[in-house]
Amino acid sequence: MKQKLFWLLIIVVFLLLQILVLPNFFLGRLKVDLMLLLVIAFALLKGSNEGMIFGLTAGLLCDCLIGQPFGLQIIMKALCGFAAGKLHDMYIENQLGVPLLAASALFLLAELFQRICYWLFYGGVFWPKGSYWTGIGILFLQQSVVFSLIYYLVRYLLRWQSRREALLKK
Repeated sequence: MKQKLFWLLIIVVFLLLQILVLPNFFLGRLKVDLMLLLVIAFALLKGSNEGMIFGLTAGLLCDCLIGQPFGLQIIMKALCGFAAGKLHDMYIENQLGVPLLAASALFLLAELFQRICYWLFYGGVFWPKGSYWTGIGILFLQQSVVFSLIYYLVRYLLRWQSRREALLKK
């Protein structure tokens, strides 16, 4: 139970960072999706079932606090958590290449999913023009750097948690 509360607190801290701090550091409309990166990192390190549950929780909190069509973040983050978790046993944990490639692919799929949903819900332009693609390129690079930091932070926290549990069992 303490582990679940700990990770719920981590989700809330990352969500507050995303809402309150990040808009001041990055380009106006384009913001790094910390919650998506956190879900991907957690799922890569823990597996698909735990990644999906973590994604559902993070998506629910995002949908409650960020004004988008309700359910979009829940679905997107749960699917990303499940998909990233499928790679859990396919790479060595201390190599950043595969997780970075997975995060990049899932970021592109999440962006495509959001574009399709906005097109369906709001009737907007599906294929944006010019400056959007420049911004997405910069955002893609930002996401890669931030994901590297988040991945190693989550890895450290999971190891710290398992060492703590081992000490408590003795």
